[in-house]
Amino acid sequence: MKRFLYRLSLLLGILSVILGGLLFSVTGNRWLWDVARSALPALQGNIIRGHLGSNSGITLQNIGWKKEGFCFYANKLTVRWEWKELFLGSLSFTNIELSKPVITVDSQQSKLDEQIYKKESAESFRLFLPFDLNIQSLLIDTLSVRSPDISLVTGRMSLALILDKKEGLMIDQARISHPVIHVLTSELSGTKETFSLPPEMNLPLALDIKTLMFKDMEINYFGGSQAVSSAVFQVKASGSQVQLFRSDVIGEQGSLSIAGHIDLHNDYPLNINSRFLPNETFLNGQLKEEILNLKVRGSLKKLIWSMQASGPADVQLSGWVFPLEENTPFYLKAHWRDIRWPMQGEESVIDSKEGRLTVSGKLDHYQVDLSLQADMSNRAALTTELRATGGQNYLTVNHWHTCVNEGTIDNPGTLSWEKGVSWAGQLVLQGINPVVINQQLQGSINGTLDYELKWVASGWQFALPRIHLDGQYGQSPFSVHGDLQGNSRQNWMTKSLQLSVGNNQLVAQGGLINQQWQASVLLEGKQLAQVYPELEGALNGSLRVSGHKNNPALTFFLDSPQVSYDQTSATGFHAQGKWGLGSAASGNMTAGVQSVTQNHWQWKKIALGLSGALHDHRLSLNIDKGPVAGVIKVQGGWKDHCWQGTVHEVVLNTLIGQWQLDQTVGMVLGNRQLSLSEQQWSSGKTRFIVDRAELTAQSGHAGFILSGFDTATLPAVLLPEGMGWQTQVSAKGQLNWQEGELPLLQLTAETSEGVLQVADIRKNYQTLGIELNINQHQATGKIRFQSDALGSASSQIAIEDIRGGRRIQGQWNIDHFLLSTVQPFIPEVESLNGQLSSHGTVAGSVDKPLLYGSVIIAMKELSTETDVLSLSDAVLNMDLKGFQGKLSGYMRAGGEKSSINVQGYLNWLSMPIKGMLSLRGQSVKVAWPSFGEARVNPDLNLEFGSELRLRGEILVPWARIRIKSLPKKAVKLSDDVVMVDPEKKEHSDKRIGESDDDLFPLRMNVKIVLGHDVSIHAYGLKTRLEDGVDLVVNSDELLQVRGTVRLVEGSYNSFGQDLQITEGKIFFSGSATNPFLSVEAIRNPDNTEDDVTVGIRVSSSVNNPDWVLFSDPSLPQDEQLSYLFRGRGLKDDSSDSNALQAMLVGMGIGRIGDSFSEVGEVLGIHDLVLDTEGSGSDTRVTLSGYVAPKIFVQYGVGVFNSLDELRIRYELLPCLFLQAVSGLNQTLDVLYRFTL
Repeated sequence: MKRFLYRLSLLLGILSVILGGLLFSVTGNRWLWDVARSALPALQGNIIRGHLGSNSGITLQNIGWKKEGFCFYANKLTVRWEWKELFLGSLSFTNIELSKPVITVDSQQSKLDEQIYKKESAESFRLFLPFDLNIQSLLIDTLSVRSPDISLVTGRMSLALILDKKEGLMIDQARISHPVIHVLTSELSGTKETFSLPPEMNLPLALDIKTLMFKDMEINYFGGSQAVSSAVFQVKASGSQVQLFRSDVIGEQGSLSIAGHIDLHNDYPLNINSRFLPNETFLNGQLKEEILNLKVRGSLKKLIWSMQASGPADVQLSGWVFPLEENTPFYLKAHWRDIRWPMQGEESVIDSKEGRLTVSGKLDHYQVDLSLQADMSNRAALTTELRATGGQNYLTVNHWHTCVNEGTIDNPGTLSWEKGVSWAGQLVLQGINPVVINQQLQGSINGTLDYELKWVASGWQFALPRIHLDGQYGQSPFSVHGDLQGNSRQNWMTKSLQLSVGNNQLVAQGGLINQQWQASVLLEGKQLAQVYPELEGALNGSLRVSGHKNNPALTFFLDSPQVSYDQTSATGFHAQGKWGLGSAASGNMTAGVQSVTQNHWQWKKIALGLSGALHDHRLSLNIDKGPVAGVIKVQGGWKDHCWQGTVHEVVLNTLIGQWQLDQTVGMVLGNRQLSLSEQQWSSGKTRFIVDRAELTAQSGHAGFILSGFDTATLPAVLLPEGMGWQTQVSAKGQLNWQEGELPLLQLTAETSEGVLQVADIRKNYQTLGIELNINQHQATGKIRFQSDALGSASSQIAIEDIRGGRRIQGQWNIDHFLLSTVQPFIPEVESLNGQLSSHGTVAGSVDKPLLYGSVIIAMKELSTETDVLSLSDAVLNMDLKGFQGKLSGYMRAGGEKSSINVQGYLNWLSMPIKGMLSLRGQSVKVAWPSFGEARVNPDLNLEFGSELRLRGEILVPWARIRIKSLPKKAVKLSDDVVMVDPEKKEHSDKRIGESDDDLFPLRMNVKIVLGHDVSIHAYGLKTRLEDGVDLVVNSDELLQVRGTVRLVEGSYNSFGQDLQITEGKIFFSGSATNPFLSVEAIRNPDNTEDDVTVGIRVSSSVNNPDWVLFSDPSLPQDEQLSYLFRGRGLKDDSSDSNALQAMLVGMGIGRIGDSFSEVGEVLGIHDLVLDTEGSGSDTRVTLSGYVAPKIFVQYGVGVFNSLDELRIRYELLPCLFLQAVSGLNQTLDVLYRFTL
């Protein structure tokens, strides 16, 4: 027994030594690996280092497994494990590293038999393990998975894994960086067969993925790609329950979150919620504020889903689908409100008020219903209805009706994708206004358009076999008739395509077939304004294209007797030529214009010619007369991938003399760069030299020298009105620029001794010079002016750190500078005499300059063109201290007794400049020519900054207003009047008095106080004015006038009557043009019989006068009229009645007589007058005027009798007339007129 135990122990010991040697030695491990490779031919690889018992683990190289339909290969595999854990029932790995593994799957060879799959899938089973598995760290470097349908390549992948016999599989800290997925096929096959799922699927073990993270993932599919910056998943599954706790994906289009669960038994019920947040990349940022929520519930037998979009787009979608049934029954419903496109920005192309879409049926037969209401760019209201039926590879649109404003569009057709994609149909237009396309287009389009579109693997095809459109464009008939077809092989053809607009017609025929051009275009533009309203005139022409596609030949002809656009017009235009394109381009063409007029400039006889070949051609331009006229000749060609040539003759007649090019100038143009050799120009004694220049959009340099330029050659239009300048100018400069940097500039200019003339003032000066230097860091400038007669001025300015703080430093000096030299530059100033002196320094920065010094103005006289206000003996002083200047001064306005004191300040610490100006004056004379004058005492304060504020009081102690009459053609301004500035050529739709938003808003509160010596004499009214008004303007209102003006000691003379104003008040409570009147006037009692007081009371607004007669004692109205106009009452005899009626006729004619002067102008009769003559029963109405300068004709008709009279008077000599009268008596008289 002992021997047996001894032998058994020895055997076990030997076996332990052998087993230990095999497992815990390099040699043993390699022998075991070789045995395994011999037993398993699919296994590959070699052990290069370590063994299973080594602390550093075991490393295998070129490891792989290759079997039919599957292949695995890795460069290196390193495994470190804790073998001692085996005794505790656990297989534990501290580290597994796999380098560049590649997995290749052949899906066709590796498919399992379907019956076996169904059988194995139907049997529920669980996986039983002898050991627990624990992998503390699994590192995979660059994993590649390849299959016919998809490929995957990752960067570094790491995870921790625990496989427990009870708890199942748990994966944590899984990170996969830079995965790239390629979908390699786009074949989608449909089937009518049903797909059945096993009644229940139970996972062989529980699964718990704590964290699975993808970083910088890229998905490529069907020619497109998507980048995902991060994706994080958290999944837990047990038995048939699968729970997705977290799925957060952040991609280049936005972020997506998904959560839900599915039960893998019965019908596989599920519930999934997702949210998508688009960013600015998705649809160009149109949905960047949108939130899309998708909910899916039900089961795989019937999926019910709904989507809600909230944000700029209010969209609701819902539906269901039976994915397991034959032909997949489904239902989709969409509803939206107030959707605009583009969704971002102020302007939208289309605004959909409401829309509905329903799609229902099966894949082989379904129905589509669409209804939509929208507005297009605020120019058209659109409603559309669509009904269609479809199958797996087609969609037939049975009804597609769209209403656009008052027009309609019908577009039935068929869409098919069985063999490529094709769409064929007919577009029927009725009353469509093209304004929906462009606001400048107005009209109506009717007709039909047949079309066919196809997209196949070989390319696309496009055909319009019948185009028949008619309608109205503007005020002209419009039509398009013909056909057109083309394809992706660049074949285009039309049998005839004709476009007509009014009397204008364009006809095209032929095309490009099999790379050969054979096409022609004929243009007959008889009235271009019918095509484009701003284009006037006519244009006729033709174009023919022939030859190979790469070398086509063009023959063209254009002719226009006259054409104009905007403020430019041309007459006698013609152009013709023949030119071949391509590598051997050559030909000739000519163009000419008899005259071109633009504003007040005119050019005559312009001729342009081009002839030669691509590599050698000549260009000439001749202009006979104009602001710039002459000859330019250029010769060159295309060589070495650029154009090279010379300008060998230039003679220009300009406003500043004749200039000519003294030597040939070389030019090289190519690769977006222009090179010019040195240019030498001359004009008399003037020389202008331009250095060699290299010019591109990114950089360039040029220099010039000007010498001996005589300013006497400058035309008057280039100088301010009334100014003359005689001297010779010399200058030189350099300019360099580089993209992203500041330009470098050096400029020096000076003149010889010269003469400046302003109006009647002509003075000599000795020195005038300018220097300017700009580099990357500094800009400096100098100005020098010296004149014994005009004064002197000098300035030096330096700006440091141009790109940064822009620090400024400099000084200026101005001594006794005559103000009359700047008078032409000041609007509405007629004369200006005085001197300006100023000295100071500048510091700080360009944005916040610090000024120190003074400005003194000694002004003898200033008068305006309107002569309203004239200033004299003015002394103004501005004391500058840093950010602020203090103003003080004194001046006269209208005599020795008048005076104005000026005080104020300016502050330019921040923009806009702030300040205050105070004016206090005594006996300031204000005059309005032909209206009167006044003496005023102003006390005003003007504050300015972000707005203007004017406050104060103006006392008017004395004024005389004398208005004889307004001009005969004077009319009241309408409220909607539009003022046009003829100088600026701009107009404003603002009413008179409204402020411009671009200017400072004005606030005003000024009180006008009338003294005791203010009188007015206008239109028969003589009176004194007292009291006063307030002038008020708020920033958002027109001028408001508030207050009362009393009429004191007044009288009114009209219609030969003398009325005395006993009480008169004018009330202002708003607009200055419509005050309220309260006036009582009586006839002069000294000229009224019977002690009767009679008069008129007015109590109404000016625009709607309402007056009544009154008398004391009370009398009938006819008696009141008689006393008012005659000074006595009516008697019973007819003469008084006739006198009153004659008076009323005279009043009526006096009201309308002025209108007849305008009628006379139309009839050719000058000074046509309707008037009355005589009195009482002898009153008659007369119509008179001049039919010739010396022939006067008058015709009169009695009011109370039927007698008429014709009078003709001829002027023989001044004051001597020959007159013939035909009426009750016929007379011929000689009249002589003289003055006593």
